Amino acid sequence: MAVEGVDIVHDLEDMPWPLADEACLSVIGPHVIEHIKPGLTITFFDELWRVLEPGGDAAFVTPFAGPLGFWQDPPQCP
Repeated sequence: MAVEGVDIVHDLEDMPWPLADEACLSVIGPHVIEHIKPGLTITFFDELWRVLEPGGDAAFVTPFAGPLGFWQDPPQCP
């Protein structure tokens, strides 16, 4: 699907993303992380680290998205 003014349209749960290693200086994701399937959380962050340049920044804004234990150890939570 083409979107005017957008370079890449891609499902973030479909990995690897169509970006080269260390291709991004920063990644900004408002209201994205809470929509990633719980079983893909670690894989999502692994992919994020892959595309970030060394020393790059990632910034996310999310509503309260579950118990603290989910973010500390996702495989242990339902």
